[in-house]
Amino acid sequence: ANGVFIHYNGAFHSQNKEGIAWYLLNEKPDLKIMTIDATEQDFMSELEQERKGVADFIIVTPSSLTKTH
Repeated sequence: ANGVFIHYNGAFHSQNKEGIAWYLLNEKPDLKIMTIDATEQDFMSELEQERKGVADFIIVTPSSLTKTH
């Protein structure tokens, strides 16, 4: 069956297409998988080097953003 499957998980399970993404691709290499990661940074002008490439899309918020947890 063709379709879209959305799976939400913590960063450990999908960064660098490891974890769950690795298992899925190992089972079916032709899958199209996209990952989204979220991080915070002090400076918003450019993505920090160590974050580059960890996901297909990266949501960045300022470190100064109020935490509600």
